[in-house]
Amino acid sequence: MTSILVIDDDQVAREYIGLCLQRAGYSVACAADGRQALDALDNGSIDLVITDIFMPECDGIEVIRALRNRHPGVRSLAISGGSGVLNTCYLPAAQRLGADRILAKPFSPDRLLSVVEGLLAADAEAPGRCAGGPADSSAVSSRSA
Repeated sequence: MTSILVIDDDQVAREYIGLCLQRAGYSVACAADGRQALDALDNGSIDLVITDIFMPECDGIEVIRALRNRHPGVRSLAISGGSGVLNTCYLPAAQRLGADRILAKPFSPDRLLSVVEGLLAADAEAPGRCAGGPADSSAVSSRSA
């Protein structure tokens, strides 16, 4: 079963994302900040990380950088619900630093699952590649290899 780690300091968002993924048949682990997430990554088998950008202790950018260094085969989706200005600045930065895809909050369960399925399908088609599929809107983007 595919294992997904959801990292978000907002408990409601974390539970919402986790529930959407569980209902779709994924195994889900959750972390409230980047430090908890890095511990989980080092101690378990994770296929995909979904991380918020703005969190206390260790933010999503730090998680993405550590992920690329310590677990380069694990896919990542950076999410953020900051203001339009913050999304404009930080989501693309997350992508440049290694996030496979980015997705602005709020998003629907269908949109989340579409992006997750696309990331996992790309991984199945080309193991070891860090590129996601082509972007289909301004709210979602993929990083090229």
